Amino acid sequence: MSVALCPHCQKKVQIPTGLAAGTVMQCASCNSQFLPPEVEEYDGLELKLKKKRKRRREAEGMSSNAKVLIGIVVAFLLAGGGLGAYFLMKPSHAKFNEVIVKQYQRYQSIMKESINANKINNLQSLLKQFQNVGTQLHPILKELESVGTPEDAQYIVNAFTSLVKSTERMSTMVAPDVLEKLKKKPGDAEAMQEMVQLLQSISSQQESLVNLQHKMAQKYGLLQIQPPSEETSFIPRVRQ
Repeated sequence: MSVALCPHCQKKVQIPTGLAAGTVMQCASCNSQFLPPEVEEYDGLELKLKKKRKRRREAEGMSSNAKVLIGIVVAFLLAGGGLGAYFLMKPSHAKFNEVIVKQYQRYQSIMKESINANKINNLQSLLKQFQNVGTQLHPILKELESVGTPEDAQYIVNAFTSLVKSTERMSTMVAPDVLEKLKKKPGDAEAMQEMVQLLQSISSQQESLVNLQHKMAQKYGLLQIQPPSEETSFIPRVRQ
């Protein structure tokens, strides 16, 4: 059916089939006369427009739902991925302890090779040997900085780092300084006291590290580091 809109009242007016072009029509609602446009399948066009609008609404609805769904999925994946990464990257006590044991053995090896107890017969000989230690300790410090540390084991890294830095300070600063003082004044009580205090501090720090590591090792069933041997004792009985 062909229809036209009355330009006066906007009502639909049926166009008779076969109406000649240019024929004036009268609106049944307002009795106004008007010249209809070219015959157009209005209902068909309106139906097409309705279908088009419906498809667009459906597409927009699907797009909106898809966005929501994608957002949920992405959030889930990110959360899952984050948790997965957390558990994959979370340092294990076994791996952490393996590094600690290895680096502590390295520390003891450096001390044993650098300080030969059999050749220590006075303070000067001890200090001379101690000067060979400092430069060899840097790799241990770098390893401790990069080790994956469980949250409840950070104190072990702190204790180990403190031990290495104290030993390094003894080697690079105190030993050369005390040696120089003893050359100028043999038996310098102040210089010797400075050295002994730092040696005692290093020995205490080493003992503390061993005790802390043993507690963690026992808690998780891990390998324990060995305490200092005679070769790596820091308070040798020497004669001035």
